[in-house]
Amino acid sequence: NSQPIVLVFSKCNQPSSSYTTLPNTISFACSLYTFRLPPQDSSGIHVLPRMRIVSHGTDGSRRALLLRVANPTLGEIRLRLAASAYTGEQSWDAPNETNPVFKGLLVDSLTNAKIEAAMSTDAMKTLKSTEISQLERAEDSFLEFGKARNDDPEDVMDWKAEDALAGSDVSPASEKTSSIRLIALKSACAWYELVVVEPTVEGDATHAAIPLSLQIEVGNQSWDSSLIRSSALPGDDPDTVSIDILLAWKATKQ
Repeated sequence: NSQPIVLVFSKCNQPSSSYTTLPNTISFACSLYTFRLPPQDSSGIHVLPRMRIVSHGTDGSRRALLLRVANPTLGEIRLRLAASAYTGEQSWDAPNETNPVFKGLLVDSLTNAKIEAAMSTDAMKTLKSTEISQLERAEDSFLEFGKARNDDPEDVMDWKAEDALAGSDVSPASEKTSSIRLIALKSACAWYELVVVEPTVEGDATHAAIPLSLQIEVGNQSWDSSLIRSSALPGDDPDTVSIDILLAWKATKQ
């Protein structure tokens, strides 16, 4: 299963869960992190894993990002992150062409904040997918009320962008232009380190952006809340729903 759902996450100086949908989606409920599939596929509303950029930094030629993915459902979810084939929105005048520049992109519905983002796909072409991680069911928020929230794994608390860049072999001068790895896994949350060659942003764009594919396994008690039926695939490969995600951050002009 593959659905052309695009979410936008933006972080400049503070952690943010700002996001929006682009024209090829039907609806998006911000408070529930839900989306509708195109009507020819399903009329159901599905709760997505929550993703945000926790921290990021650059050395001028490369950028390191710490991503957090959380399971908000009351059932298990197995997922992985991989390279995305998304190249931009289709043009009304030329349906066979896509535009990687997004103007007036709404990233905060409360403040009506909008950005202009230029997406780069070249650096992500060499990205190898992560192994499938299992996120446990979300804890009841009422039971968690009043508990200390600084209970992230030590590897997450100690993560620094400069350390990630110093230990990475990603380079604009080599064939390896991006990498991703699992940093920590705890209960309903997983943290990933993404290192990518810094995209070149030209023109009036204020933000750089890269596409990433969130692949959620369906069937075998994974993402049961979606009610999406899995299909039998050759070999041992699990059936997945692929959701394109656009990660955006304030651009560093050359």
